[in-house]
Amino acid sequence: SLEYRRQIEADIAAASVDFIKRQAAAKHPFFLYVGWSNVHYPTRPHPDFEGKSRIGTYGDAVMELDSRTGQVLDALKAAGVENDTIVVWLSDNGPVRTQAGGEDYMGSSAGPFRGEVGDVLEGSLRVPAMIRWPGHIKPRASNEMVSIHDFFPTLANIIGAEVPKDRPIDGADQTAFFTGKTDTSARDSVISFLGDEIAAVRWRNYRFYPKQVIASAGNPAMLGLSANRAEGMGYPAVFDIERDPREEWNLAGVRAWTIGEYLKVVGAYLATLKDHPNPPPFSMTAFKK
Repeated sequence: SLEYRRQIEADIAAASVDFIKRQAAAKHPFFLYVGWSNVHYPTRPHPDFEGKSRIGTYGDAVMELDSRTGQVLDALKAAGVENDTIVVWLSDNGPVRTQAGGEDYMGSSAGPFRGEVGDVLEGSLRVPAMIRWPGHIKPRASNEMVSIHDFFPTLANIIGAEVPKDRPIDGADQTAFFTGKTDTSARDSVISFLGDEIAAVRWRNYRFYPKQVIASAGNPAMLGLSANRAEGMGYPAVFDIERDPREEWNLAGVRAWTIGEYLKVVGAYLATLKDHPNPPPFSMTAFKK
């Protein structure tokens, strides 16, 4: 119910704290995935946080998310396992800007980047991420490219687990980058999909779109879940997101050399599908008997 929506975050925090206490007391190594619900719509902050941010319900929900995260971090410290625990904190997608209803999203932003949840633009996929491991990861900031897929081989390496070698692995081992042994990421490209279709490719500071995401005329969901895509004249759209974070200037005609790198990334991926095809994608429009 909408009323219980206000209590969910508190219950998630309490369950997480209890799990940490029990596992630490039993001296059992543990993996805990905490799936916070804030700041997803419908925005209903706990009464303890309602009106506290002075900028509406979205701000209140951000404050609660921060506080609940603190409860989990405090539990690690109280249990005496803070220095032995790797903590990863990140968002799953970018903001909602044009699909807003009421105050649900007032305050969310992708900063200078174009896009929102539901599309494949930089602002939809580029999110903040933090990782903490006292004594192993020194505090620093970086703008290097890391994909959520990378956590599987990275954490497997750290704990001494074996990554399967009989299939392609999407992730790259970022152990050296996270621990400061190198200043550069183990990857320089990432592919984004809509279903099983390659919808965007990022290579270094360039983004490529086989079909361009365009606003859907007359629809308030301009670039997100109800947006459209338009096919070009056989060439991808190319944007330099360092110089042009809003993706306003298509450089396909003047930076055509980058298309070769785009084709290498796509080609390497397509080669893996010969022996390891993808399962059918989710779709609410492609009906099958």
